[in-house]
Amino acid sequence: GGKKVGYKITGKNTTLKAGTSGLSVDDGKLKLNVADTDNNAVTGEVDLKTLDLSGNTTINNLDTKIENITKTGGLLDKKADKDAGNIGDTERTAWAGKLGTGKVEANDANLVTGGTVQAALNPVKTQAETNATNITGLTTR
Repeated sequence: GGKKVGYKITGKNTTLKAGTSGLSVDDGKLKLNVADTDNNAVTGEVDLKTLDLSGNTTINNLDTKIENITKTGGLLDKKADKDAGNIGDTERTAWAGKLGTGKVEANDANLVTGGTVQAALNPVKTQAETNATNITGLTTR
């Protein structure tokens, strides 16, 4: 026969039947419906909607830690959003300074800034302008 919460395990039947998957959640209630090794039903339920966890210090501490991370001014407050929506000019300049350490050279895989590219291209531009002037001078003689 079935036995309700408060079921006593005797020395004879100290284990539940192997392979029993008798836990379920239905309408906000955690329900137990298993059998012991003598095939006696062991049942019970807990109404999760009325479960009071306010005195549970582990849960309260966890709530506090989550609040400290997510609140305005919390630990996540200085993180960069993946869409960069919270990165302004000051932050962008700081990121460029940290990431723009590359050089315009073969085999350099680091990021470069516009100033680095300008510095690398300016001598080429100057030389091209000098060559154009020299060619013009040679062709007008």
